[in-house]
Amino acid sequence: MQQLNEIHAAKWREFKGLLILEFKDYCKNISGFAVSIQYSVCLLCLCERYNLKSVIDLGSGFTSYALRKYCKVYNKEIEVHTVDSDPKWLLTTYGYCRKKSLSDANFHLWDSFNDTKLIRADLVSIDIDTSAKRNIYLGEAFKMAKKFAILDDMHKTRIKKGVHTALESMGRKYEYISIKHLTQDGLNRYATLVSLEEQ
Repeated sequence: MQQLNEIHAAKWREFKGLLILEFKDYCKNISGFAVSIQYSVCLLCLCERYNLKSVIDLGSGFTSYALRKYCKVYNKEIEVHTVDSDPKWLLTTYGYCRKKSLSDANFHLWDSFNDTKLIRADLVSIDIDTSAKRNIYLGEAFKMAKKFAILDDMHKTRIKKGVHTALESMGRKYEYISIKHLTQDGLNRYATLVSLEEQ
């Protein structure tokens, strides 16, 4: 497994500064179980490092805000699609982004989004549903990814096994890239980046 060492410390600090105050407010007033600030910052760094043009955000929440904030502040023309399996939570995220004067375009429920089979993206961020149920989405989620997938909660053995099984069943070349050193938080959560053969 390679380790990603191509993210500049200055950009990391810059993007953390962009998000940190809103992250604290979000955790206090919206959800105390949000994705980590480390994951969110890493997501923006990947967009910047690889000049990504499209992202599918599987699992609405703070990442939905972070991606749209990045696009607005840095004038990035990235096509962001936010997808969730829970209609109430998707509506909460949609309302939060609108309240913050960010784009309210491209919010989708999983079933309708997946049924179309039309939208793929350079990067797919996978943090949908509970960690106990996440494995059921992985096969379809990897098909949506043109270049990369980033997966949260990789400290959990069942998710690691599910990811490996889904990738092996695709018949598509892939490589794990360690970003544990960038994304590990105080709860021992961390993410893994998967580089996929472009199709």
